[in-house]
Amino acid sequence: MLSARKWISPVKHEYLDFAPVPLYNQNMKKELLNDETVTWEQATDNIKTKEELEAFIEENIVKQYKSFKDYFDAYVADHDLELPDIMRKSNIDKGYFYNIVNGDRQPKRDKIICLCIGAGMDQRHVNRGLRIGKYSKLDPKDERDLRIKYAINSGVKSVTDLNIILDDAGLEILK
Repeated sequence: MLSARKWISPVKHEYLDFAPVPLYNQNMKKELLNDETVTWEQATDNIKTKEELEAFIEENIVKQYKSFKDYFDAYVADHDLELPDIMRKSNIDKGYFYNIVNGDRQPKRDKIICLCIGAGMDQRHVNRGLRIGKYSKLDPKDERDLRIKYAINSGVKSVTDLNIILDDAGLEILK
């Protein structure tokens, strides 16, 4: 894992204490682990298959969505989802839900997670929605986030079911 390495952001030219570059194959892993810093060029040098390319783009290049609302709208349209179903599964009040969907309100982190779960997003899409909404992604070092990741990965499709998992562990539920 590259978490101990420094990564140079090509956009801001600053050093970050994490590397948002996934490892795709053993050759790439060996190369990256021998360097102190990982640049975008180094991270992309060994992408050889279309699957590796698509995975890298999906993980690292956030399309230019202006807001979470734009990202959410695109996801809903791409997956032919119905807003009333998402609203029911996300456990968000009807008025607040439509304020978010219409762009009148910027949702907080928990609401983004609720909307993503209501839309049936996987962990990768949830984290992407959080990044676009300018919030931190689900952190595996945080017990609450770890349980949320577990719920998403195990196929929980409603916030009510997720809240039961959180409540059983004595953690704050999603509101």
